[in-house]
Amino acid sequence: MHKLFSLFLLTILIGAFCVNENVWPVPKYRVFGDITRRFDPHFKFVFPKGDCDALKYAIPKYSKIFKTASLPEVVSKEVSPTPLTQIAISIDSCDTTKLDIDINEAYALYITSSSPTIAITAETYVGALYALETLAQLIYIDETGPFIRSVPIRIEDQPRLKWRGMMLDSARHFLTVSKIKEMMEIMVTARFNVFHWHLTDAQAIPLGIHAMKDVAHAAAYSTRAIYSRSDIEEIVQFGLVRGIKVMPEIDVPGHSYAWGLYDKEFVSQCPDRYAKNINNWPMNPASDKLMNMLTQVFAEFKEIFPFSHAHIGFDEPCMSCWTQSKTKSVQDFIKKTGLDGRGIYNYFLDKMSRMVTDSGLTPVGWGEIYRKTDGKAPKSMIVEAWAFNDFFKEAIQKGYKVLLAHGFYLDQQVPSPSRTTHYLWGDTFYDFLGVDPLNGLSKEEQKSVLGGEIPMWGEQVNNRMIVSRVFPRAFGASATFWSDVQEYDVTATRYVINDLSCRMNGRGHDMGPMYAGYCMYADVE
Repeated sequence: MHKLFSLFLLTILIGAFCVNENVWPVPKYRVFGDITRRFDPHFKFVFPKGDCDALKYAIPKYSKIFKTASLPEVVSKEVSPTPLTQIAISIDSCDTTKLDIDINEAYALYITSSSPTIAITAETYVGALYALETLAQLIYIDETGPFIRSVPIRIEDQPRLKWRGMMLDSARHFLTVSKIKEMMEIMVTARFNVFHWHLTDAQAIPLGIHAMKDVAHAAAYSTRAIYSRSDIEEIVQFGLVRGIKVMPEIDVPGHSYAWGLYDKEFVSQCPDRYAKNINNWPMNPASDKLMNMLTQVFAEFKEIFPFSHAHIGFDEPCMSCWTQSKTKSVQDFIKKTGLDGRGIYNYFLDKMSRMVTDSGLTPVGWGEIYRKTDGKAPKSMIVEAWAFNDFFKEAIQKGYKVLLAHGFYLDQQVPSPSRTTHYLWGDTFYDFLGVDPLNGLSKEEQKSVLGGEIPMWGEQVNNRMIVSRVFPRAFGASATFWSDVQEYDVTATRYVINDLSCRMNGRGHDMGPMYAGYCMYADVE
């Protein structure tokens, strides 16, 4: 402990600014006092309504965080003589089988000026988990140990949007199981509750489930860069106890060049004009073998993924790669059916959406499923707007449930077309903070907005630096998705996120700051 504080007086962040006790995302209801409460060195966790298996992992995790990864601070307020001896977590349900998009994530956190107990109440273990994350941001530390300032504290919180997703791309660069788990740990802090996993693309197919094992061995970058079924099940279980639903994406029928590395009849060979860009190569509508395999894939998805949704892509179709295909079976298919490029797109959409729904899952697709079908895609599909959102309101009015990814692209220097390029690249944080999926919609129309997603496409990120590329910038989107607060003081927010990033450094996560300052945990080599 003394070594930890050898540089203690240097650890106060330059220009530190306290807003809502620096809790991020900002809670829905919060009241703070002016008393400091210290923790008893032997504080414990108790469950008044019975133990919760889903949170067994969380107790040692947060106990360690509270004691070793809190922000250094000099006590400057009145200190209560009564230490905090326990954290009481009252939960109505610890059932991970009920983790779906409608699960109750609300929580309440109460710390009085005299009681030795920190009280957490929640209907589900997910709400309790978010309460622990909020509590972690309220704890500071000095040479004596951890303490909480600004007691009494009353926080009552719940999400603004129920679908708060992050998309990671394992097809452009392989991400290890351990790195995905690290990202999911930070997702809990950020309140992201859906891990949208992009598992196939033109460059590679790392998906090694039983139905795809041979494809993966032919189309993955390396035999080391394949997710076995047990790997995927491990990640799914890791997410379940952290309140994170895992949604797989098989990107069809475009972006399919890699499928041809397994069987050239699985793809339609583009004409020379389009062939050099392998992202253009689509699937072959005439391949019964391909269709049978995809049917098996979605059936296996239902076995592996408890979440009730599967993403099927359908973005960026290159119609000419069908109508001018060099693949004879595709030419024969067109002659037989009389379908043009858009017709083949709709043929695939009908096939894929039926496969997904027949397997018991709800299909999600990128915005083209609405735009390229003139709004005739099955209403059971969820439309995710990405490169455009001009149809967003129209799709709602036609009866679709929608997600917004437009304006949240982490790989873009200008994620919002209405904004200019920032001098500091990390300031795209403010772009994400300024995009509102509910903007311009009536109360009734807002009911059709499930939420939003922040995608990290993988062309220029890999296992080494994905954490620092995504965070802290993604905290901007997490606040938009979670908090009712939609206007922020830019200067104050910089220091709030600096604090949060420093806390994450203390947990061992390599993310950078938003502004000048000092973090003792960042000095660790």
